[in-house]
Amino acid sequence: MKSAIIPEVHFQDAAISDVMEFVANSWHCICHPWIYPTQKIEGNTVIYHFYMDDYDPHDPSSSCDLIKGTNKTEIVRLGPIVTFHEEKINLHDLLLELVKQVDGTLEINGNSVKIKTNIEQPPALLQNETAAPADPF
Repeated sequence: MKSAIIPEVHFQDAAISDVMEFVANSWHCICHPWIYPTQKIEGNTVIYHFYMDDYDPHDPSSSCDLIKGTNKTEIVRLGPIVTFHEEKINLHDLLLELVKQVDGTLEINGNSVKIKTNIEQPPALLQNETAAPADPF
């Protein structure tokens, strides 16, 4: 994750659930299936879980059997709200900055990434906004 450099990222008043979907979905390239996070609500906290899988579409010896997290699950739009802008940041540092901003926790265990935050109701979407982020690729 430290070697994956993101040229620029900008979130303006985005719900952390939208940010987690964007980060997980962005971890793909051509010929690679999208990675979807799961969302688990426990009391006043929410846990987002996704995999940075071992599958490499550019390596013919890599197996599609290694792909995890490719089944889309329902994500409830939840806060806290994130406003963040950075250029040339690696994925690891981006996740650290995001959890710091929302007073959450980050757990990385192998290819498994879990982010835990408190639940907040985000503001309603404006008419021309959609909850799902656009594919950046």
